[in-house]
Parts: sequence; C-alpha cells; structure tokens
Amino acid sequence: MSRLHRGLSLLLLSLAIVLASRPATAQQSLGSLTGTVTDTSGAVLPGAKVIIKNVATGLQLTASANNSGSYSAFGVPVGTYTVTFNQEGFQTRVVSQVVVQA
Repeated sequence: MSRLHRGLSLLLLSLAIVLASRPATAQQSLGSLTGTVTDTSGAVLPGAKVIIKNVATGLQLTASANNSGSYSAFGVPVGTYTVTFNQEGFQTRVVSQVVVQA
C-alpha cells in the first residue's frame, strides 16, 4: 500500500469517526392546546385573548378565540403551563398545571 493511499485511508477513517461521534440533534416533542372560551353562563367569548406560559421555561405563546370562542395553539413544547384568559369586560381567568404532552 502506498504512503499516499495509507494517508488517504487514515484521513477518511478519521473523518468517519468525527462524524459518527457528533451528538445527534435532539428531537423536540410538541403538542397542542385547544379549547373554547366561555363565560360563567356558557356563552362563548369571541376574540378572547389566551396566554399560554410554560412554568419551567417562561416561554409564552398567545392565541385568540375565533367567532365561535374556539382557540388553538399548535407546536407547543411539552411541559406544564399556566393558561390565562382575558376578555374586556370580563374577569381574567387563570388555569394552572395544564400539561401538554406529545
């Protein structure tokens, strides 16, 4: 085996080891949060603001209720959240310990 051939083989082997030893990119698990915002009588609240805050990381996402009072938040990292509902003219409602799973 020539010196050049051995050197090239060693280089390729080293490159293969380096590439194989790189940490794999972690998969991020995501879930979603959906619901309907209503008042105490059960009437829907279109346009209500929904604030979704991760208890551990402080990540905050927002959503708005549509004309039928429904809201959706997709791509929410798994974890425990506090969800706050606001609508002008109504008392703010906070729901704690909302768990999002993949």
